[in-house]
Amino acid sequence: MGISQKTNPNILLTEVCNMNCAYCFAKETMMAPPKKEMSLADFERLLVFLKNNRQNEVRLMGGEPTLHSQFKEIVDLALSRSLKVKIFTNGFFSEDLAHWLANRGKFLEFVFNITAGAMAPDTTRKKIERNLGVLKKHSRIIGSVTMDGASFDGQKIVSFAKSNNIDLVRIGLANNRVGNTGDLVLDYKEIISVMMDFISKLKDSGIAKISLNCGFVPCMFTDD
Repeated sequence: MGISQKTNPNILLTEVCNMNCAYCFAKETMMAPPKKEMSLADFERLLVFLKNNRQNEVRLMGGEPTLHSQFKEIVDLALSRSLKVKIFTNGFFSEDLAHWLANRGKFLEFVFNITAGAMAPDTTRKKIERNLGVLKKHSRIIGSVTMDGASFDGQKIVSFAKSNNIDLVRIGLANNRVGNTGDLVLDYKEIISVMMDFISKLKDSGIAKISLNCGFVPCMFTDD
C-alpha cells in the first residue's frame, strides 16, 4: 500500500543524543545501551519507497540525527535522489559540519530545537548560535519550541529566537515519556493560557510567523 503525497514519515536515524532535555519522552531509551542507528542500506531502501510514493522530501530525526556515523553520506544520498532534506536538530554539532551543511544551501531545511538552545549552558549555547549563524545564510530555519507544562517560562526562548534572527517558530507540547504515562499530564486550559501569553511575547519581539505542532487538540481551545 502506498502513502498519500501529503504524508511524509519522520525518519529516526539514531537513538543517540548529545543533550539532556528534561522533557524528552525518549530519554531512558536513548541513555540505555546498546545504541542503535539505521544502516545506510536500509536508508537507501527507504528512499526508494519515498520516491515510489511521489515524495519530494526526507525528514531526518533522532535522537540527534547529526550524530549518525554516516550522516554526511545519508544527506548526500538523499540529495542525489532529488529529495529535499529537512533536518530536526538541537544544533549542537561541530563548526566543520555546519559549513559542510551550509554548502548544500537551499536543498536543506532545518528545524532547530530552540528550547534546548535557549536553556543550554553558555558554552553549548554559543556553539549552537554559531551554527545557526552559519546555516541561516543559506537555508531555511524553523525554530521549534516544546512546552512542558503550565509552569513553562518562555522568556529565554523569546530572547534566544530574537537574538538569532529566527522569524518562524513552531510550538508543540511535550509527550509523556516512554513507559510512563503520568509525568507530563497537562491541564489543557492552563497550558493554552500560558501558550497565548508566550505567543504574545513572540509577536512583541517581532516574530510574527508562528505555527502549532504536535499535541494540540480542538477541545483545548475556546471559540475565541
